[in-house]
Amino acid sequence: MRMDFLNELLAAVEHSAPPIRFTKFTALLGLWLLLRVLGRVLPKKGSGEDAARKITEEKRKLYSAPHEYAPVRVHDFRWLDARYYDETQRLLESIGFQCFGDVENLTLTSVYPNMRTAIRDLASGDGVVSASIWHFKVRGWLRVLALLRLLKDDLRVVDLGTEFSDGTFLATANNLGLDPSSDVPGIERIQLLYATPIEDALVGHRRRVAEILAQRPGVAPVLARTGRDVREAAARAHALKCGENARNNFVDLQQFAGAAAQTPLFAKNQETRAMAQELARIRDGVSQTTRSAQPAESRRA
Repeated sequence: MRMDFLNELLAAVEHSAPPIRFTKFTALLGLWLLLRVLGRVLPKKGSGEDAARKITEEKRKLYSAPHEYAPVRVHDFRWLDARYYDETQRLLESIGFQCFGDVENLTLTSVYPNMRTAIRDLASGDGVVSASIWHFKVRGWLRVLALLRLLKDDLRVVDLGTEFSDGTFLATANNLGLDPSSDVPGIERIQLLYATPIEDALVGHRRRVAEILAQRPGVAPVLARTGRDVREAAARAHALKCGENARNNFVDLQQFAGAAAQTPLFAKNQETRAMAQELARIRDGVSQTTRSAQPAESRRA
């Protein structure tokens, strides 16, 4: 079962690398580049509120309906590391996995064209564990932020997943610190260090699968034998995420706070505070207009 890699991609866009020391020349160059880029990154007026609404609108597009996929070939994506896909596939095949080919998430691409990537799906010989290989690499003007180390632009992740007959899921990935999103009921996550070997991740994943089965008598893994099985399991996991996002008005305050706190440029920015306030209002389902129209006694209450 392909576990949805969307959160890692979204977090990568927001998640910064550690601050770096600039020489006077690089500082001036960086300042000039930032002035050019920020005009595109941040809205002009009322940007905190506008950006918050844009975030929720993008989440609404991504978590309101099933995603659409299409078969592709990684080797046709010249910016992706095809060798990484091939080498990881060979490693997984050497321990019994079967490959089902590459797909593109067309829904994600339509919302974030500069994040376009491919996913390679596999499943273990016993059908208990699926594996999804993907490479994220920034393209277009976002590369300027990557050059300034304000954005992680080159991530290689393997997601392992198991679906259970009670409608729950287990997802394991080498994305610790890269995905600060809130948990979704029904999907248990194991987040490992980025450098964790795939073999170690698989051992940990299977160990947790065994524990879950021992704790829930009568529950069994939903086996993935074909590429269609993997895609259908991914769709069921995505449905859980859609439901949780809808319940929260398509706002993940934890993910926003985690990303903002780790981005020195924006952490104490006025626009960031305005975005956080607007996101909180959207999540609570109370607009700024409604709040301002309430009687003072009601607001104090």
